[in-house]
Amino acid sequence: MKSVDIHDTLTNRTPRRIDRFRIVLEQDETKDPDSHQWIRFVRVTLSVPLSEKYPDEKKAKQMFDPYDQGLDVSYPVKGMFLADETKLFSKALADVYKHPKGSGLKNGLTKLSMADLKSILVPLVEQGRDLFYRLFINIQPTNYSGVGATVVSNAIKSALSHYQIIYIESDVTLFPWAFLFYDPKYDSSKVSSIQPKNFWGFKHEIQESLKGTSQHLDVPANPTMVAAICSVEDQGWHNGPDHPFTQLENRNLLKRTPSTVELGKALNNFNEDCFYFFGHADHSDPPIPSQSFLQLRSQQLTVVKLQQDFGTAPSFNKDLVVALFNGCKTAPLNYWDERTMIGFLCLNKGHNRLCCVSTVGQIPAVFAGVFAKHFWTRFLVNRDPIGWALLKARRKMLAQWRNPLGLLYSLFGRVDAQVEDCQETDDNGSDL
Repeated sequence: MKSVDIHDTLTNRTPRRIDRFRIVLEQDETKDPDSHQWIRFVRVTLSVPLSEKYPDEKKAKQMFDPYDQGLDVSYPVKGMFLADETKLFSKALADVYKHPKGSGLKNGLTKLSMADLKSILVPLVEQGRDLFYRLFINIQPTNYSGVGATVVSNAIKSALSHYQIIYIESDVTLFPWAFLFYDPKYDSSKVSSIQPKNFWGFKHEIQESLKGTSQHLDVPANPTMVAAICSVEDQGWHNGPDHPFTQLENRNLLKRTPSTVELGKALNNFNEDCFYFFGHADHSDPPIPSQSFLQLRSQQLTVVKLQQDFGTAPSFNKDLVVALFNGCKTAPLNYWDERTMIGFLCLNKGHNRLCCVSTVGQIPAVFAGVFAKHFWTRFLVNRDPIGWALLKARRKMLAQWRNPLGLLYSLFGRVDAQVEDCQETDDNGSDL
């Protein structure tokens, strides 16, 4: 295999788009004047960037956005509570694994047929499509009416049908936004009409505004890393001349912590720029600190143990630490608090230092190992922003293996976090 030099940077990097699709969700209740019963609703506020390349967006731009500031839309969605929607997604995900062909997802990395993939995805497609339509299609904008409302609705559908960088602010933190699905050509009576690429997680970069995550964007040009890789689970997926970890290790930029004791000590005084965990992980539902853990060599490091045995952990000494927590359910679908390991590392003493990718479901070890290589190659070698690196890794696994489990990786932090570009120089200042 060809060796990959981690310092081969891109000289013609595609400029990063600055216009973002912004979504603000606020949950509330109102009393019905007739029945006197309380009705739940979600207040949705959108800021929609418009492109003249698309006819529906061009029309809305000419009518309402002549100064290129984006389209501001607000409306209520009645009868909805996002926490309830999360439970429905959990059930749909369980149904995916229970599918007769679902064992191919849980037990390895076997390339699925397109027909099997589409059949497996039906529960998630139905749930993701239903929520998408209720949130963004079947709406009545309060600040537009008549023909204007129709034009605005069509522009929203158009904008969300192609790649966007989406910012989400919600009073319900953590939600499986990657599972949302939109395809106007999808026919629920024909499984063959499913196009997996139309899940949000394969189409968009998604950033949730979460308390505790780093607001910094720059990772040094020569990043250092702590890698906690379980030798029991790993089957050589993190070795080889073309793996970015090999290059880091050859340059003494990689520190391995193969045991929970060494991992705890590293988290107690963390001086590196990146962190990687690969191994078994889990948490109860709802989370309990004594049952939320990362596991190495059959030894568990729980939130409670981290508190008791490593009193100052976590102690991150850099303003930004980029992390990939790569194991089964390293984060829950809908809890963002100190009862989970991810929440504890970000919220307890993390001091807004982490920007991390974490898993919200069961991931086979082989899938996790291969996915990690694609992600870290994108982030460390190509020096892509973390949101784009995650999106490309998901798409790669879908295209190469027809495997959709990349949707279970969520980003907790800013999509623009990125390794800096530079040319390395010797002690005399000349280029190497």
